[in-house]
Amino acid sequence: MLSERNLHEMTSLKDVIFFVFLLSLLSLEDFYVYLCLSSYKTKNMLPKFLLADNSQELPDTLFIIHTKDPRCIIECDVEDFNSSQTVYWLDEEPKEKELVEDVMDEAETFYNDELESQEDLYDEEFDD
Repeated sequence: MLSERNLHEMTSLKDVIFFVFLLSLLSLEDFYVYLCLSSYKTKNMLPKFLLADNSQELPDTLFIIHTKDPRCIIECDVEDFNSSQTVYWLDEEPKEKELVEDVMDEAETFYNDELESQEDLYDEEFDD
């Protein structure tokens, strides 16, 4: 699974912290898949945002991971994106407030679209 070679391929301490954080959120199998996908060759294949949760330890919390520069993890309440929100910057926090606002707006749009998509899937399953 997670080999020493994989760890040596990480490029910075921030990458290591990011992967350790993800490991705490995901199962070992999911983390290994993520680690493989995040290699240099496939880096551009990752979507701009990923949605993560840890329903066993934080059932009312979601994490939105922004995978492009500036990379960050946004912790938010399941019911309301703007409630109890914390941003963990994996790259240096941008000094331009407009860039931060753009990332947060895009993350909120992603969050709302994902919830709507989940509701649609649930409704389709329930109708069948």
